[in-house]
Amino acid sequence: MFYPMQPKRKSQRKQSYDYSQPGYYAVTICTQNRSCLFGTIDNGDMLLNDASRMIDNTWYEIPGHFPNVELDVMQIMPNHLHGIIVVRDVGADLCVRPNPGIEDGQTQRSVPTTLSNVIKQFKMLTTKQYIDGVHTYGWRSFSGKL
Repeated sequence: MFYPMQPKRKSQRKQSYDYSQPGYYAVTICTQNRSCLFGTIDNGDMLLNDASRMIDNTWYEIPGHFPNVELDVMQIMPNHLHGIIVVRDVGADLCVRPNPGIEDGQTQRSVPTTLSNVIKQFKMLTTKQYIDGVHTYGWRSFSGKL
């Protein structure tokens, strides 16, 4: 549900910090308009649905896309997730990821292992898989961005 009078959130990013450097990063990723697409809370327990299980699987696949990334804890909530991403030695390795829509064995792109690129890749993969779930399994649809 969208609440037009909802106040804008203030960015939690430090203005002078270089987020492209290695480090431990606590991230929160929210659904657009805070739509509850990833399950429900019942008696204090998070009840995962198929979409949140997809989110969980995709999260733990991140190191397969980015060899210089390690993952710590992650918690999925109905409309967001919290996680800790550890980016190691950014300049030492490049992530190789397939171009969307290409066949196996065709040209791939390399991108630097930065927090921004990790989050971008995660959002791209989960959005595509969620759209597939809407069409294939009848998951709740969303408008705009996931």
